[in-house]
Formats: sequence, C-alpha cells, structure tokens
Amino acid sequence: MALERVDVDVLMPTPPPLPEGGVQLKLPLSLLGLRGLNNLGQTCFMNCILQILVHCPPVARFFLSDRHNRHVCQMRRRQAQSDSGGDGPLKPCLGCEMDAIFAACFSGTQAPLSPHTFIHAMWCSSEHFAGYEQHDAHEFLVALLAGIYSAMRQPSCLPPPPPVPAPLHPGPASLTRPPSLGESPGGQPAGKACEEMSSIFAGVLRSEVRCEVCGHRSTKLEDFFDISLELGRGSSQTAPAASGPAAGGGGAAGTSGGAAESLEACLRAFTTEEQLLSEERCWCSSCAALQDASKQMSIERLPNVLCLQLKRFRQESRGKQTSKMDSFVQFPLASLNMYRYTSAFLTARDGKGRKTPTPPPPACGGGGGVARERGARPAAAEHLYDLFGIAVHHGTMQNGHYTAYIRRHASWFHCDDASVTPATPKAVRSCKAYLLFYIRKAVS
Repeated sequence: MALERVDVDVLMPTPPPLPEGGVQLKLPLSLLGLRGLNNLGQTCFMNCILQILVHCPPVARFFLSDRHNRHVCQMRRRQAQSDSGGDGPLKPCLGCEMDAIFAACFSGTQAPLSPHTFIHAMWCSSEHFAGYEQHDAHEFLVALLAGIYSAMRQPSCLPPPPPVPAPLHPGPASLTRPPSLGESPGGQPAGKACEEMSSIFAGVLRSEVRCEVCGHRSTKLEDFFDISLELGRGSSQTAPAASGPAAGGGGAAGTSGGAAESLEACLRAFTTEEQLLSEERCWCSSCAALQDASKQMSIERLPNVLCLQLKRFRQESRGKQTSKMDSFVQFPLASLNMYRYTSAFLTARDGKGRKTPTPPPPACGGGGGVARERGARPAAAEHLYDLFGIAVHHGTMQNGHYTAYIRRHASWFHCDDASVTPATPKAVRSCKAYLLFYIRKAVS
C-alpha cells in the first residue's frame, strides 16, 4: 500500500504503510485520526480538549512514535507492585490512557469512541473532575497535562536502558561503567521522555518591575504552559482588520456593532507596562523602601505550541457569581507574529538605558507585520505561528456546551462530541473562541 503524497505543510505524522496481508483501513489516509468521542454525561469539555491534543502535531508524534508504550508501562508497574509485595488493581496511568486514545483514533475505525477508561483515570488523577458535572475546558487541560507529566516521571514509565556491551579491550573503568540510576546510557536524564512531552507547551514569561522613584528594575522569570488574556482591555487600541482571504485573520462575521477586538490587541494589553496600585507597592532594594512601581510582562521564551486563553468567564466583584463575556475576538488562522510580544523586542534599550521606540502594531493576521515596517528585520519562522485547534464554549454559564475546531492538513473540521464534520475557514473565523492553539511554523 503506497503512502499518499502530502505537501510540506502537513501537520500530522503519516502512519507507516500496512504490511503485506494487513487489514485494510476503513478511512482514507488523509482522514486517519478523525474520530468522534461519545459524550459520557456532560463530558463535552473533555472531548473538546482530547480532540485538540490528538490533532496537536508534536503530541501526536510523541505518542505515535511509541515514546510511551502502555503495554510496557503496565507490565513494569505490575512487576514493581509484585516486587514490593503489593496486590490489587494498578492505579491508572494517564500516559497509558493517552496512548490508548491515539491508538484508537488512528486505527481507521469510523464509529465514535467512548473513552470510559480515560475518564476513570482522570478521576483518579484529579478528584476535582470526578463525577458527571460540567467543568471548564481550560482547567481540564491544565489538570490533564499535569497528570500526564506526573505519570511519566514514575520510574516504571521510563524506557528500559539498553544492555551495555562488554568492551573488546579492557580499559579504564570510567569508560565502561554502566549508567547510573538517574542517567540513560547516552548520558541523558532518565526522564528525557517526560521532558520531551512537557517541553511542547512550555515557555518562559518575564516580569519586570520598575521603581518609579529611582528607576531600579527587578526581573523574574516564570515557566508557563498557557497565557490568559483579558478581554476588553485592548478594544480601544484595536488594530485595523486585514481584509481578503490571504489575510488569514478572524473575520468580522458574527459581530454586532463597532469594531471587533483583535487577538493582537489582547496580546498588546498583556505586554503593556502598567502602573501598580498603591496597595501593590513593591520593595525597592536600591531605595531600601516600599515604592510605587510599574510592571511589564513579556515572553522570554516562546513555546513550540502556544495556548492562548481568552478569559470569557469572570468572577463578579459582588458575591461568587460568574458571568460570561460573549464578545467576538478576531484571530489569525496563519502566521501570527509573536516577535513584538517577546522580551527581546519589548525590553530593547539604547546605550543610555532607554527603551527604543515601539513601531505601530501590524494588521490582524499579518504574519509579516514586523517585516513590512521600514528598517525592521524580517519575521523569523521561530516567531510565526499557525492555528491548528480552537475550543469554543456555546451558551451560558448555566446551560453551556463545548465543541472544537481542528486543522487536519489544510482542512478544518468541527468536532461536536460524536460528530466530526468538515468546516470552512469562514466558519472557523466566525467562531467565538475560548482557547486558541497555535503551533510554531518552524515545528510544523
């Protein structure tokens, strides 16, 4: 069976050809991986995130290349349990369950999948999600990734070290010693697979606080797996929307009255320097006193997969009631330029310590926004991102539903629990996104 030729823009790894006498796949190769997920009782939030992860290229490559083999992991855990004198059923492993989800989705079967064992493993990993109540998709994503990373740190989940061959010529002991407990034969850390998985979404944020009295700056770096963006803060600075199909940005369809807020405006608001309140005064080591200060966030290191949360749900100041912001936000389908939100761009200073002037913002969806400005360097692939997944919340807080849009090669599909149907770019642009998943061009 010959492999179907795909262009260089293909996002998903292509499965190997079937061996002679193998079972013929029920789905065309280009549609392999598309499979609905049955709703097990208000589990649309789970189905939505699973569909996006299954179609996240680096995550798919990780599991489809057998970086976590559920059969080997279960065998080792049983052996470890037996050696320790334990008995009874094994604790579920979320890494094994994700491996099973990928195997089922890429089996070629069209019938919707019921992820019973997966949801049970999730309940065991995070008690907050136990039961059949509706939950927030973003909270589920955070808990799921944490559970997968935790499972892969267990010694039983690590790949076995290959045997150390006997030296042909006896030499110094240091040249022939076996790897230590925390080291693989190649000198790599034993948790390399876990690090590989966690590095997919991992980036670094930079927080810079400046004293308003003496100008002293203090910097703090913090890891992140997603960025939460406030809505409404950047509406007055909304960049002009790019027009035409080549722009690739979210269109104004579905909006009502006035200019729609853009994703770029939300990112600019997130990285704009802000004055801290009087009760938030910071200790200045230079002044040796509490002083008024300003704070600016920037991205020190961009991740391979960038998850952006549009904060549609907010707690009311009075009471515990949560409301939903149902406003439309424009977003680019391709070539989101993240360079102007990085620390390298925002903290650039001249020889006198002053920040260099910031050029005007690019149009929504313009991947080469920085490149088009006079004197600016061309946009590098490491700063450009293409959209591949969207989580959408429909309805209200009391009666809501989650669906997902996923990109498969150059086509878009709408995943609504058991139903997976083709979607047009216009429909994707018009949705009111809650979570946006972008992949770095250099990675895809």
